[in-house]
Amino acid sequence: MLVDIFGDYPQVRVLDFLIENRDYDYSLSDIARGSKVARPTLYEMVDGLLEVGMIEETRKSGNARMFRLSKKNPVVKSLTKFDLELSKKLVKKELERQDVEEEQTSSQRESNAKGEKGKT
Repeated sequence: MLVDIFGDYPQVRVLDFLIENRDYDYSLSDIARGSKVARPTLYEMVDGLLEVGMIEETRKSGNARMFRLSKKNPVVKSLTKFDLELSKKLVKKELERQDVEEEQTSSQRESNAKGEKGKT
């Protein structure tokens, strides 16, 4: 969702991926794959994200370092809340659009049925 608002930038894609998958930890390769960010680009970003406390290293799995979103970070909390509210608004807007479309289709059917009746 963040990409839709803030644009298609590697940092936004990474945060978007981590927010959507905030209950799990991932290796850098998994984050790169899931966010569609090149690994070298992600490696350049990791230290900055760790430094400001937006992500945290959770453990090591073999040689892989595992990371997740820092849920206690106030900025992360705000971004997560924003993402949730944005999702709600987009879902509501889509449901309203579908309702209007359904009403138009129903009206069209009624109009067609009346036209068919008048011909007989």
